[in-house]
Amino acid sequence: LQIRIAARARVLTGVQAADRWARVPLASRAGYGALPPPGTPIPDATAYSRSADPAGHAVIVLSLETIDLLTLGPPQRRALFRLQDGWTGGWVAP
Repeated sequence: LQIRIAARARVLTGVQAADRWARVPLASRAGYGALPPPGTPIPDATAYSRSADPAGHAVIVLSLETIDLLTLGPPQRRALFRLQDGWTGGWVAP
């Protein structure tokens, strides 16, 4: 099954993402802060520190517009569902 989704995305950070940050388990928060920043060359594999930093946390909110489903075989079938059509969907040529 192949699935293609079209959506509008909004990125929430700071105050807009604070309620979601509050739901991140304490043990997982360290994954959102590192010194030096990710991608910075370091002298060895452990030359970095981690700390919980809400400034490193972002939330992506998707608003779905279309879902396109394709079964890969045989026989191939394809269905298209669109928000503007009330998600009723219909068959389209693969």
